[in-house]
This record gives sequence, C-alpha cells and structure tokens, in this order.
Amino acid sequence: MKAVFRKRLEKLALHLEKGKLGHERFDFNTVHKNHSHKKGFCGTAGCAMGECPVVFPRHWEFLEYDVAIKGQPHSGFYSGAKFFGLSAEEHNHLFMPGYQNVESYGGRYLGVRAKRESVASNIRAFLKKKKVKS
Repeated sequence: MKAVFRKRLEKLALHLEKGKLGHERFDFNTVHKNHSHKKGFCGTAGCAMGECPVVFPRHWEFLEYDVAIKGQPHSGFYSGAKFFGLSAEEHNHLFMPGYQNVESYGGRYLGVRAKRESVASNIRAFLKKKKVKS
C-alpha cells in the first residue's frame, strides 16, 4: 500500500476514534442522511465514508444522500476505493456491514450496528496487514 493511502486511512481512523463527527449519529449502515448542513456538519446520520467530507474537505463533498470525491459523479463506493487505493473487496471489508474478510484483512466482523471505534479498529488491523510501497 502506498504511503499516501496509508496516511489517509490513518487520518480517518483517528477521526473515528477521537474526532468530532460531522453527523449527529454514527450509523454504519447509512453513508449520509440529511444533506442540509452548516459549517461542514451535515445532519443526522452517517458512516465512516460519510465522514470523508469532514475529514478531507478539500477532496470530498456531500451529495444529497451520498458523498463523493469533488467533481466526480461517482458514488461514495467508487470514490472511497479510489481515494484510499483499495480494491472492491478491501473497500467492502472496511466500509460495508457484513462484508468483512477477517482472515485476509484482519479485524473482526461488523454488523449494521457497529460503532465508530470498531470501524476504526478494523482500519488499523487492515493497515497492520498491509506493507508500505513508495
């Protein structure tokens, strides 16, 4: 894994562990709900991908019920895989309930009620299994 992608995932994990969420409630099953926002904070519920516009405001934006890399018409799924340098399977492991491949990527199984700290823990376990490439 390239260093830039590792740093981005580490920053997201730290935000999930200690940061002020942009959503009122962390919901691992909802990317982003309620598009009306002020000062970058976006309303009711969101998951780790839904926090990307808060953590990476230069690169990400809120869509009505999704998030994406600025200027890209793609969903959060495509944007997330691209922005973090992940395959579809790796992206699902980190950001989708019930898609964890613990044997290959570490961490633990996460259902729809997973807490933000558990998602951060899976990101950190994933990073331990990946090597940095320059």
